[in-house]
Amino acid sequence: SGRISGDWISLIDIDIETLPVFDPTRFNGSPPQPSPDGNNAQDTATWEAEAATITATQRYISWHQPSRHEGSQGPLESEEEIFTGTDAVTESIPNSADEARVQGGRERGLILHKLMEEVLTGETGQDEAALRARAAELLTQLGLADTDDASFGPSSMEMAATADRALQLPEIVELRSRLSPEFRVYAGTAEAQNLTLTAGIADAVAANEAGYIEVVVDWKSDVNPGQPQMALYRGQVRDYLAATGAQRGLIVLMTLGRVEEVYADGL
Repeated sequence: SGRISGDWISLIDIDIETLPVFDPTRFNGSPPQPSPDGNNAQDTATWEAEAATITATQRYISWHQPSRHEGSQGPLESEEEIFTGTDAVTESIPNSADEARVQGGRERGLILHKLMEEVLTGETGQDEAALRARAAELLTQLGLADTDDASFGPSSMEMAATADRALQLPEIVELRSRLSPEFRVYAGTAEAQNLTLTAGIADAVAANEAGYIEVVVDWKSDVNPGQPQMALYRGQVRDYLAATGAQRGLIVLMTLGRVEEVYADGL
């Protein structure tokens, strides 16, 4: 067929003319013989009964991913909006003057979550010097410049201070020795023919001596979260509480240095 300049097949030289001619005599096998047709003894009544059995036993699966909104453009199983208009400013949690100057973003959130994970696993020290060095390294891996002023871009110094502040919160200090980061959560509920499967990764969980999860922790890096975002976060944590059987969840607003508690009973 015709070629055009720059099409993909022009990038390689197939050199068809030099290929050997296909020789079917090299193959000695015989073609498969068709099976003889059998008589179909199934009548209409039998077919309808079997079809009804299949319909009655069919299962419909719905996947629910509580953390899907983090870094995803896909739709959510929620009526709450993640992003709001300018009127959301009046519903936002107030920040201090210093906090308001921090420039947020997806990359900043990724690095803060990574810092918290590595501190809990022991890969990174909790002191600010170690946190800043690791944050700077992560910025380099993401191809981002490290700035001294967090109002102009991601700053390893600001992120180290934010992570350290979150780790110093009384609620986190109390649970610190029991926290396990990046805990995979799977659960399922069945109702009639509908099966709902929950799959996600909780930022951290705290288990008791018997191994049962008591608290779910969710790190949030938002600079100025509005009420719609907070409602979404509470729903996300309740999903994890339902899936793990825990009774208490903590939404840790790292930038603000605040903790919001969520309970399985809806309080």
